[in-house]
Amino acid sequence: MHSCQRLTAIPLYLLFFLSSWSVIVPRLGIGSVGVGLDDALAVFVFPFLIFSLLVDPERRYVRAFWFVVFLFVFFVCLYFPMGSWVNAIRMNEARYPTELWQYAKRLTFFWWHFILF
Repeated sequence: MHSCQRLTAIPLYLLFFLSSWSVIVPRLGIGSVGVGLDDALAVFVFPFLIFSLLVDPERRYVRAFWFVVFLFVFFVCLYFPMGSWVNAIRMNEARYPTELWQYAKRLTFFWWHFILF
């Protein structure tokens, strides 16, 4: 095992343990939005995943990672205007689709667990 892999594997496993229990931790109200540990982990882990992929000397999963990210960005580019348009029709008010954040969290956690296991 390369030294870079050992350095990134330990924090990823600790964060994986935290993510397993993050749904039990109550959410904090910040304004009108409830922010939980899973939200904070997703924001923190996604850049860490990119970093761990870029420093991996064997460059495993890099092409697959960018393909998945491209598909996600494509989905967001399609869904964002359509979701806003549907909200404008249903509620007579243009609101941005907040469920996109849930998809971003899922992308982060699924990719994270794929790399670990």
